[in-house]
Amino acid sequence: MLLALTGAIGAQAQQEVQLLDPAKHPSRATVERVKADRTARQAGVSRNVWVFDTARVFPHLAVGQEWETSFVIVNMSTDPARFNLGFFDTTGAPMTVSYSDGKSAPAASGAVVTQTLAAEGSTVITVYNDGRPLRTGFAILEPPSETQRLGGYAVFKQRVAGRPDFEAVVPLTDYDDWAVYLPFDNSPGLDTGMALVNPSKDQTATVDLYFIDEAGARITKQTLTLKPGEQTAFSLTEKYPALKGKRGTLYAESSIDYLSVLGLRFNLGGGGAFTSLPAMNWKGMFPE
Repeated sequence: MLLALTGAIGAQAQQEVQLLDPAKHPSRATVERVKADRTARQAGVSRNVWVFDTARVFPHLAVGQEWETSFVIVNMSTDPARFNLGFFDTTGAPMTVSYSDGKSAPAASGAVVTQTLAAEGSTVITVYNDGRPLRTGFAILEPPSETQRLGGYAVFKQRVAGRPDFEAVVPLTDYDDWAVYLPFDNSPGLDTGMALVNPSKDQTATVDLYFIDEAGARITKQTLTLKPGEQTAFSLTEKYPALKGKRGTLYAESSIDYLSVLGLRFNLGGGGAFTSLPAMNWKGMFPE
């Protein structure tokens, strides 16, 4: 049996992965270049970066009691960009935080940070532990206009005395990811968590959660409701005990066109180390 298995693996190893043929696999940038006005480059625009204007939500932040979150904001345009970064608690209410941009300016507090970035400039805004109780929520990045794009990510960090700092990246996500796949792994010693945000100001979202095992069979279906502006974050095994010891894929779908999702993976046997997980979708999941 072992020899047969080894032979099968050896046979599979003979397969090759081919480099991508641009004729068969045009990149998104290539497609956008075809659509773009060529005169823009002739007018002196030397760089083109495409980030969809729906990328505005950081689905999770944590601050206080050993936690801080830093936001990296990048101006991907050749003009100055003035932006607003707003912080919200889990109910969608503005959340006042203490923050610093790491420069000569003194630390400040507020629910919104407003800054102007130089052309192709960047900044790091850190929401730090100022001694208040632990608070969680999310943030929304408001760009200066529909024609300028900002990129970025957040990093939330846990500092516990006597061990290294642990941190994970929170991508800047689209506000309309209303249908996503998210891998989960709750094998012994591991736990998967997730954060969901309804960034709509006036629509309630009913979110169906389909948990599917590695063979494609449904383990369980759950439903949760997110009020306008509501955010929730939880451990899958604590909220849904049927998922303990299992791994597979979560398919999440919102009843409205608004949802932002983040996955988290915790290494329980590694002292509590954690990392983020990508929520996945593609344009074929969304009707034209």
